[in-house]
Amino acid sequence: MALGTRTLTKIERAHYTRPFKERDSRSRTLKLYASFLDHETQEMLDRALPAFRDKPVLIQFGEKDAMTKEQWHMRWADELPHNRTILLPGVRHFTFEGNPEETVQNFRDWWNEIRETLNEPALAAGTA
Repeated sequence: MALGTRTLTKIERAHYTRPFKERDSRSRTLKLYASFLDHETQEMLDRALPAFRDKPVLIQFGEKDAMTKEQWHMRWADELPHNRTILLPGVRHFTFEGNPEETVQNFRDWWNEIRETLNEPALAAGTA
């Protein structure tokens, strides 16, 4: 597994690849992610960020993600003042693959911190 930091089990791999009947169909997703490094895409994302300025935002990147190297997390944190930024050590782009447990726990912790301001229910362990 090139993008993750651990090998998927047979069951995990079956669930992960199930939506893609053919291996080549996964390349569209990879092209989408590669476009994030494109200058024009970066400008479009930068123009969209102000819409989230007054919202609570969780910014979670893998420490070894190419986007981290480009300082995207810092750019977004500067633009979005109500953020919580987390870098997962040893993880590449797909945090939910590289460290799914910590990715989900970080989301739960963040949600439970901000939920009262949003008037939403808490997330218990085993949900989300």
